[in-house]
Amino acid sequence: MSLVICSNNTDEGGGQLSSIYKPWSFRNDLSSNVEFPADCQVALQSAKINMDGTIMLGDRSARTFYWYFGKVPLFSGGAASPYYATDAGQTTSGVVKVHLFAETEGKVQTDIQGLADELRVALNRACFHPNLHNRIFIDPRFDPTTQQFTGFNFTFGEQITVGAFAPANSINGMPAYATTARIIDGLWGAQRKYQETAGLEGRAPPYGVGRNVLLATDMGFTMTAVPENSPQSVVLNVPPLNLKGGMAAFHLDGVIGFGVSECRFACGLTRPALDTDEVGLGNGLILPEWYKLQNGASQPPWCNYYDYCVTCNMLNDDRPGDGTKDFLRLFHTVRNADDTGGHRLSTSEPWKQLLKFMKIPYGDGTGGSSNTGCDPLVVASTNFSAVHGYNMSSNSLNITGVLFQVDGQRVKVQLYDNNLSVAHTKYTIAEYDAARVKGLNLKPVGQPEWCLLPQFTIANAGAVAGTQSGIFERFDGVDNIWPEFDMEADGSIDNINRGTTSWNLTKMGAGRGAMIRQQVQEIQQRFQYDYSIAGGSGGVTTYLYDAMAAGPAYNFARQKQVLILQGQGGQEGWNRFPRAFVANATRLLGFKDRGIVDFSALNVVHDFVLASSSVPEILPTSSIFVRLHGFNQESTNAKARGKSDIIAHLPRFDGLNSVGPLYLEPANMVYLDLNNPAPIKMNAFDISLCHSNEQYAMGLCGTTIIVLHFRKKPK
Repeated sequence: MSLVICSNNTDEGGGQLSSIYKPWSFRNDLSSNVEFPADCQVALQSAKINMDGTIMLGDRSARTFYWYFGKVPLFSGGAASPYYATDAGQTTSGVVKVHLFAETEGKVQTDIQGLADELRVALNRACFHPNLHNRIFIDPRFDPTTQQFTGFNFTFGEQITVGAFAPANSINGMPAYATTARIIDGLWGAQRKYQETAGLEGRAPPYGVGRNVLLATDMGFTMTAVPENSPQSVVLNVPPLNLKGGMAAFHLDGVIGFGVSECRFACGLTRPALDTDEVGLGNGLILPEWYKLQNGASQPPWCNYYDYCVTCNMLNDDRPGDGTKDFLRLFHTVRNADDTGGHRLSTSEPWKQLLKFMKIPYGDGTGGSSNTGCDPLVVASTNFSAVHGYNMSSNSLNITGVLFQVDGQRVKVQLYDNNLSVAHTKYTIAEYDAARVKGLNLKPVGQPEWCLLPQFTIANAGAVAGTQSGIFERFDGVDNIWPEFDMEADGSIDNINRGTTSWNLTKMGAGRGAMIRQQVQEIQQRFQYDYSIAGGSGGVTTYLYDAMAAGPAYNFARQKQVLILQGQGGQEGWNRFPRAFVANATRLLGFKDRGIVDFSALNVVHDFVLASSSVPEILPTSSIFVRLHGFNQESTNAKARGKSDIIAHLPRFDGLNSVGPLYLEPANMVYLDLNNPAPIKMNAFDISLCHSNEQYAMGLCGTTIIVLHFRKKPK
């Protein structure tokens, strides 16, 4: 009897030294011959292999799950709690599909670190919340003693308190925006649609004289010296607004001066939208496909789509022609089926369900005004109207700007005098109050409004002259964590899901075409956005807007990130998170038998963390066989349909581990005849390890040791 020890590497701790001595195929030469007796047999005595953790993932359905951020359904407190929701359909958020290796068809080969990296990339692609995007991190976890892989650690970065993470102006001191693709012209002729300024990248014709981007520390634009026949709207193509106290300020000196500067203007916040209105109308306004021009009694016909805005017409009355001239009016875009004015189709059921501009009459509750939390000095100003608001023609408070500030789901609107960079006074005209009648609160910032950009609209048709200009005085964008933001690359025009704007709510969550409208409208028709009487706008809403947490500071209150790992096939996910159709990642990510992962804890820096609750079942499951070449043993591989050199089958684990160094010893040694009627002499041993299809087991690394046992066949 004899033991023969074979290895691809003489230094067990030194790893793979030569490309010809693979851990799955190698040859050991002897300095002298070794003789085996006649009628000899061979068996595998033991093996040591090193699994490199190669992972084979199935097709797209086997590597798909969903991400969610918002109020967690079934939040503690019970049905009586104002924060309670039985499912995500009662919140302002929806699920977003996460595809691992989205660009790869069929099976994917990777390893543990590669899978962790892809999880990070895919989750951040799906997470388009400006304060959370690019702040999700995934790390593999290993047992410190055995180095056995035990799962993944998930870190959902949320704490933002200092430096570039805190709300800070992205406009002043950055005139380079004017020479890059950071500003987009909403309209200049029918051919322009929604493209970059000054012909950058060849996608838009150059500006003519007078249509210039201001090259000062302020960021803005100037209308032509001759009044236009159509409005012009400019949106900064910058990273979205910081929703943790971020501000957007618009300076109005160039549109409110007497005579030559007076015009129609609007300023505020809008979600990315690349669509103009229907072909043939000829006005080229920026209007999402689920929003119709003049749908609603109070919508200014010259104004683009906004989510939150202040408008003023200093030239004439806007409809319904009841003295709106010169007043700063406050609007948001909501569902209001009771508002059937404006367009002849507004009474039709499809148009009734679409979003429309809704005016909020602001005031402090005195003098016949509504109480929106307005500063009493605004209500007491000269010619203030309880119906229309502050009078810019009188302008007794010397207002020169409008400021929007977002705190979680709450929007506050203020007017200010002078300039933000010098001494100034702010006057609030509207801010959230949970005890206020719903119709007097601006809509919450939900998932459709996460990515808010600043927009300025000027319509100077009929003006005395055309020297009007608008300035973006301040905008707190989240440049530091969203450097690749580009609203033109959101999938609407290039058919690619890049996770860069809020449009991916529709692209990644529901597909394209009619399903886009269905997904957007489904969220925007929930009761939080419904300001018709039936929607409860005349009473106090039961939905409480989440703001920033009292502690830890700068964390969102009552909103968490959730992973939905099991879809329609899992009743739990189907009931609580509508539209989570196909998901199959519970075992992949290490949350066995848990379709919804909505638990986490705060770490020392106040980020949310969680860890796999079980060992992910992601490691190779293919069997490994040992082959001995150059002898006459007989074995048949039925799968490969022929004779084989296989002498043993290795188990896929050693009782403790399934990756890394594995020591394997068969409980029962199986001997194969070498079919040698006479003694044989050998001076080399050729060993290889393969799968059942006879292909090399290339998931091995480092050192492989194979110990063979030779004996004379017993009689």
